[in-house]
Amino acid sequence: MRFDAVMVMGKELRLDPTRGARELRARAAAASALSRKNAAVLMALEAPLKGQERSGSAIVAAHWEALGHLSEHLVLRTETYSTRQEAMLGARLADAHGFQRIAVVTASYHLARTRQLFSDHLPLNRVCILAPEACLRFASPEERTWILEGTVSPEDLKWESEREKRWERMERLIRPLPSSLRWKLECQAGRLLRHKDSVLV
Repeated sequence: MRFDAVMVMGKELRLDPTRGARELRARAAAASALSRKNAAVLMALEAPLKGQERSGSAIVAAHWEALGHLSEHLVLRTETYSTRQEAMLGARLADAHGFQRIAVVTASYHLARTRQLFSDHLPLNRVCILAPEACLRFASPEERTWILEGTVSPEDLKWESEREKRWERMERLIRPLPSSLRWKLECQAGRLLRHKDSVLV
């Protein structure tokens, strides 16, 4: 499959900074491998989150630059605080730049919810959601090392999967609402929970 752009989903770092940083680096490495194979643009959209001095997109961009990608091949924003916001902004950027098909890289435990939310904003024939491990066959030795180092352990996978189920349950509760209201509520919740200046824990 060919892609015009490859997007990395953000990762909140404050709950487990060391593992979170490894996971984010693995996503960046996988996106790098896919981008090089497809001559595709790289995208990262995450804002500075609670407990972080740098935005997720700045962290990912530094990894891409270390892997040799030029800044003119990157589309960077610092605007998103949730999966919903990433799906909405990712879709808008795809349309604005004329990207016919994009790949989105996220962790295996996050695939289902990411696919569900992106399907609200882009036709599924225009987006492909992948885990970093799916990109190993395209990876350089350094990218491969980063991807393998960021692979989630069975214990962490179980914990993250439980968190994903809680998010899915909350999203199901508000699904009867009109789409525009539901999306607005999801975006506001993400900002309240994760904005670095928010007083909520």
